[in-house]
Amino acid sequence: MHSLKSKIALLLFTIFSLFVLGEVSIRILAESDLDNNVIFRDVQFKPYKLPRRETAKKLQQYSTHKENSRLLFDKELGWIPHSNFSSLDSMYIYNNEGIRSASVTDTQKKDDAITIMFFGDSYTHGDEVSYTGTIEYFLEKLFSEQSQNVEVLNFAVSGYGMDQALLRWEKVKDKFHPDIVIFGIQFENVKRNINIIRPLYSPVTKIPFTKPRFIITENQLTLIGNPANTISNISEILNNFNYWELKRYEGFYDPEDYQSSFIYNSQLISFISSAIERISDEHEYFSEESESHDVTIEIINRFRQSVENKGAKFIAVHLPVIEDFTISYLFSKLFYSQDLIYGNLLDELKQNCDLIETYDYLKNWSEECSTSELFMARHYSPTANELIAKRIYNYLNLNYEFFASK
Repeated sequence: MHSLKSKIALLLFTIFSLFVLGEVSIRILAESDLDNNVIFRDVQFKPYKLPRRETAKKLQQYSTHKENSRLLFDKELGWIPHSNFSSLDSMYIYNNEGIRSASVTDTQKKDDAITIMFFGDSYTHGDEVSYTGTIEYFLEKLFSEQSQNVEVLNFAVSGYGMDQALLRWEKVKDKFHPDIVIFGIQFENVKRNINIIRPLYSPVTKIPFTKPRFIITENQLTLIGNPANTISNISEILNNFNYWELKRYEGFYDPEDYQSSFIYNSQLISFISSAIERISDEHEYFSEESESHDVTIEIINRFRQSVENKGAKFIAVHLPVIEDFTISYLFSKLFYSQDLIYGNLLDELKQNCDLIETYDYLKNWSEECSTSELFMARHYSPTANELIAKRIYNYLNLNYEFFASK
């Protein structure tokens, strides 16, 4: 009996010691922002606080250093590339049309070239690599090497949702006359499609702006325009959030997340609770019953219809993220018996539009080489972008005969 009590006491002491160690460690490693939100590895601890001060600080920094910002506030799209801009390290360069280019003075060819326009977010844009490491550069290079007269234009923008990509297309479609429009589908964007205030979607975002979003009313896709006409409006919205008329349309605001609880006095418990909920709730965004699913399908359908109305071909390309090969893959396999947590939505898109699949191609390559060679800190490496460009090139040449004559 004495031995059993000793073992129980030792077990309890070990558990307590591990808890204290975990608590101390998380308090040392986690960071707090100006609103006292605690964040560790992109996980925000409950209870949340509205990011009023943190957003105001970022907006002030943007206003002070606007000339050095590669993304500018835009009252229609939320933000746009800084035209005629070259970053200090020359990694990001945009010409006078806001198209990512090799130099500020780059202009588009006006001859009989086949024109391909790309739209999407940071993965399509090529964050973390220079222009010569992007999908668009490699794709145009492949055509050039075969003496095919093709120009490839990169209209993708870091941080964009699918809704913003569609609206950017609508703004430029009459000025350019593409033969093909390629839409980079990165499925995290499904969540962005129901977001309005970017800092609520991502507590560590470097884009402290608001954006437009679509809702479905009476089976119709309806646009809610960007609620901020100026950057000062953004702080006004957050400071008067409880009275904001569009609050019910912000997909990343849940009042329960802001409710205090005694268990959150432990940052370790708060972190574990927030992380588990974040992972377990992820599949809900891709469920057929979710608003984000329905809005996404309608956005892509409208995008395709608009492109086809201009006489161009609409093609989607699947761009998996690093989690699709690691954490998300294991989670999806374990709980949903499928490779990708958004697999059902992906299958649905394949039925609605031409879609170039890259996941199996990249996965097989990574198993022979290394997943780490496909990614920088988060986005694609030049190696991955070149592999994807080859995949697109082969698909286009196989499926569209007019490339043979160029």
